[in-house]
Order: sequence, then structure tokens, then C-alpha cells
Amino acid sequence: MAWFAVVLGIVLGVVLLANGTERWYDHLVIQQRGQPAVAHIVGVDNGGKGVWVQVRFTTGAGMEVVTEVPDPPTDARLTLGGEIPVRYDPDDPKGRVTFAGDDQAVISRWFFIVSGTVLLGLSGFAAVTRLRTTRRPA
Repeated sequence: MAWFAVVLGIVLGVVLLANGTERWYDHLVIQQRGQPAVAHIVGVDNGGKGVWVQVRFTTGAGMEVVTEVPDPPTDARLTLGGEIPVRYDPDDPKGRVTFAGDDQAVISRWFFIVSGTVLLGLSGFAAVTRLRTTRRPA
């Protein structure tokens, strides 16, 4: 049972760290080549995975995009039909969108990176401790 917990901790740590790394990469791409747009809120989901907002905006190339964006700013009024500024990647406007002034996104990026790292460290420590205790002569 102890090894199962160690393996589970390692797997969860890797998943959290990978998720945080992907969020940081998306953030850096949007900082480098992101384009501003004004999005219209077409849906709000306060479900179990946090707050997700479905938005519709038109890119600089004239393409209309409808997509979901996580981590809305804490000071934003999330009303259907309301407007909110976003930044998008012109190479992937549906997949890489963030709210302008993404203060909540910063918190979630750090959360995933730190919690993944801590979980990996604790799981690694538990694995080493477990190996040491099982190899001791009786």
C-alpha cells in the first residue's frame, strides 16, 4: 500500500508540474506575440474545476472565435453579454487565449508549479525512505 501512495504521488506531481509548465508556456507565447481583442461573454461556468468563461471575439484577421478561458480576473463582472479584454495567440486564437491583466492566471500557474514540485519531492523522499527501511538487515 505504501508503494501505491508513492507512485500515485509521483504521477500526480508530474501531472501538476506539466500542467503548470504548459500554462507558463502559453503565458510566455501570449506575452511575445499576443494580440488584444474585446471579447463578449457568452457563458459562465462556476463548476468544480474553477471558473471558466466562454467568450466570443473577432481576431485581427476577421475570424470569429468562441472559446473557453479559465481564471477570469478577480475584479471582472462576469455577466452574459458583457465585454472583457482578452489577448490571444494569432497562430492559435481558439486554444491560447487569456484575459488581459490575468492576475488569477498567475496564481494558478504558480499553484500548479509549486504543488507539483512539492508533491514530487515528498514522493521521492518517501520512496527513498521506504527503500532504506526495506533493505535494512533484520
